[in-house]
Amino acid sequence: LAFLDSDDFFDTRFLEEMFSRAIRSESDIVICNYFEFDNTKRKVYARKVNPLFWTLSEKSFFSPADIPETIFNIFSFSPWNKIFSRKFVQDNQIRFQSLSSCNDLFFTSAALAMAKRISVTDKNLVYWRINRPDSITSLKKTSLSITNAYKAWKKVKSILEEKFLYDQFRKSFVNASAESFLYELNCLTLINRIKILELLKSEWLENLDLTGHPEEYYYFNGHYKAIQNILNDTFHVPNPFKLMKYHFLSIFTFGKRQKYYYDKYLYQKTISDYFANNK
Repeated sequence: LAFLDSDDFFDTRFLEEMFSRAIRSESDIVICNYFEFDNTKRKVYARKVNPLFWTLSEKSFFSPADIPETIFNIFSFSPWNKIFSRKFVQDNQIRFQSLSSCNDLFFTSAALAMAKRISVTDKNLVYWRINRPDSITSLKKTSLSITNAYKAWKKVKSILEEKFLYDQFRKSFVNASAESFLYELNCLTLINRIKILELLKSEWLENLDLTGHPEEYYYFNGHYKAIQNILNDTFHVPNPFKLMKYHFLSIFTFGKRQKYYYDKYLYQKTISDYFANNK
């Protein structure tokens, strides 16, 4: 099964390359890299899906159980750079949610957690169109987007518990959902943000197991501090320039928690060795 958004497009090699890899590796899911196509500038930019891809060889594969603490943190939740075994999806009854946004989050998360084997190729085989004003991702200023994110993560947690997988993937879930909510929250207008902050404090954070963890439980110390600020009514969203700077630094620099995350999960020798030995 392959899924393509109406505004994106596949490389002509996509289906052949991805299907061949799935057959060779007997994988339930195959994931590739992608290009960004700027709809305004009409330019194409190559993008890595995640720094962990740098450690993968052309024939790498793995099980979610091999990286339980990062399975939801190293891959995007978009289905368009992945193909899925039809039998695997049907056997596990994995379906998309009927939501106006975040409708692929549950499907991809559930599939990543329940797959027996996942294969990755570093080839860029999809073009993701950006800077299109009428796309779903351009609607994040409304409270509907973050509400949909809550519904999606709540369903992910429910299926993990139902399949007795939550304890195994709990840390990855907590960190991924925290990052998702803070991103959505930072996109909101002031009026919508005030309303959502109360929901996060009174219900959402606790329902999604995002409270009660020590600071070291979070991969980025800023996420822990933001959650504490929400609970204490001291949350503050920086101005757009500072927000962009924070987002850049949280990904590319080595703060206290960031360095721990990169050292432990993205460049750890044991992970590299595992992939090297399972070509």
